[in-house]
Amino acid sequence: MKSIRVQKVARMQVELFFYLIKKKDLFYFYLFLVWDACSESLITFDQDNLLNENSLAYIVENDVIQSCLLERLKEFNIELRLNSKVKQYENEENSIRIQLQDEKINLRTRLLVGLISIFFND
Repeated sequence: MKSIRVQKVARMQVELFFYLIKKKDLFYFYLFLVWDACSESLITFDQDNLLNENSLAYIVENDVIQSCLLERLKEFNIELRLNSKVKQYENEENSIRIQLQDEKINLRTRLLVGLISIFFND
C-alpha cells in the first residue's frame, strides 16, 4: 500500500540519495502559489525564476525517503536498532560500550544517537 504522507524535498536533498530513488517516485513541481488569507495578495514562484534548475522541488512519499535512508545506512555498515533501551553505557578511550535492556550482548561504537519519538494519531 502506498503512503499518503509526503514531503517536499529540495533538489540538494534529492541528490544525496537520488540514485536510490526511482524516477517514478519523484514528483516534480514547477509552480508554487502562496495566498494571503487577509488580503488579495499572491506570491508566485515558478521555474522561470530559477537559474539552471529543472524544478522548484520534488514531492516524495515518506516511505520512499525512509527506504532510501535505510539503504544508505547499510552502505556504511550502520545497524539501526529500533525500540531499544540503553541499560547502561561506559565511555572508553575511543568508543562507547553499551548494554541494551533487551539484549545480553555488549555493543561498542564511536557514535551513540538517542531519539525520543512522540506519535500523534490523526
